[in-house]
Amino acid sequence: MTEFKRTAEDLASLEELLGSLGSDSSTPAPEKLATFSTAKGRLEDELSKKVSKFERRLNETDPVSGAPRYGESMTAKVVALGAKHQALLERLPQLEAEITAAVSQHESREAVSAEEARKREVERQQQEDARERVRLAEAEEERRRAVATQSILDRERERLATEAAQSREERQRAAEQEEARLAEDKQTREREAQELASSVAVGAAGVEDGLRRIDDACGGKPAEKKAAVQALQQILRNVASNPEDPRFRRIKRDNENFQRALGRFEGGIQILLSSGFRMQVEEGQTVLVMNEPDLSEDMDGWTEWYKHITEAVERLKMELDERF
Repeated sequence: MTEFKRTAEDLASLEELLGSLGSDSSTPAPEKLATFSTAKGRLEDELSKKVSKFERRLNETDPVSGAPRYGESMTAKVVALGAKHQALLERLPQLEAEITAAVSQHESREAVSAEEARKREVERQQQEDARERVRLAEAEEERRRAVATQSILDRERERLATEAAQSREERQRAAEQEEARLAEDKQTREREAQELASSVAVGAAGVEDGLRRIDDACGGKPAEKKAAVQALQQILRNVASNPEDPRFRRIKRDNENFQRALGRFEGGIQILLSSGFRMQVEEGQTVLVMNEPDLSEDMDGWTEWYKHITEAVERLKMELDERF
C-alpha cells in the first residue's frame, strides 16, 4: 500500500470516527473525550505532516523532464485530501466543546451518585461497627474460656508459620532455579543462532550449499527433499510477493508444521539465513525473522535484500524443475 493511500485511508478512518463521536450516545463521555483527544492529536500532528508533504510536492517538478511531479489525477487527489483534512480540522473545536460539555454533565451525575454512595457506606459502616462490637464481645468471652489451651494453640501457630516460611523459601528457590535455567537456555539458543548465522554464506553460495545439505540429509528419499524445497520456495515466494507484510517474515522454528516440512533439515535453515532471515530468541523460543530495509531511506539496501530473495526463489524453482 502506498504512503498516499495509507494517509487517505487514515484520514477517512478519522473522519468516520469523529462523525461517530458526535452521534454516539451510548459511550460514556470520558471515553469519548479520550478517543477524541487521540484522534485530534493524530489529525493535528501526524496527518498534518503527511498532508503538508503531499501538498508541497504539488509545486515540485521532475528534475530531468521539468514536468510537474504529479499528473492531473494525482493532483486532484492531493487537493481533495488537503480539503478533507482542513474540513476535519475546522470541525474539531465544535466537537470538542460538545464532548467537554457532556463530560461536565457526566461528572456532575457522578458526583451526585458518589455522595449517595457515601451516605449508604456510612450507614452500612455503622451497622457493621455494631455487629463488630457484638462479635468482639463474644470473641473475648471465648478467649477467656480457651485460656487453658492457649499454649497449645500458640505452638500450633508457630508450627504453621514455620511450615509457611519453609514453603515460601522452597518456592523462591524453585523460581530462581527456573529463572536461571531459562536464562541459560536463552544464552545457549542465542549462541547457537549466532554460530549458525556466522557460518552461512549470504546469497547464491549459501543457497547452493543448503541444497547440498538437504540432499545429503534426505539420502534416497526424493519425496522428502521435494517437500523441503517446495516449503522453502513457498516461504520465500510469499516474502517476495508481499515484502510489506511482516506475517511472512516471521517463523517459529519449533512450529510442528515447519519442523516436519523443513526445520529438521539444517540445509533448509541455512537457505533461509542466506536469503535474509535471522535467528533470535523471543520468550524462550527460537524465531526466524527477516527485517525489511526501509525503502524510503535505503533504496540500495532494499534492492539488494529483495534481489537475494528473488534469486533464491528462482534457484529453488530450477531445482524443482530439473530434479522432480
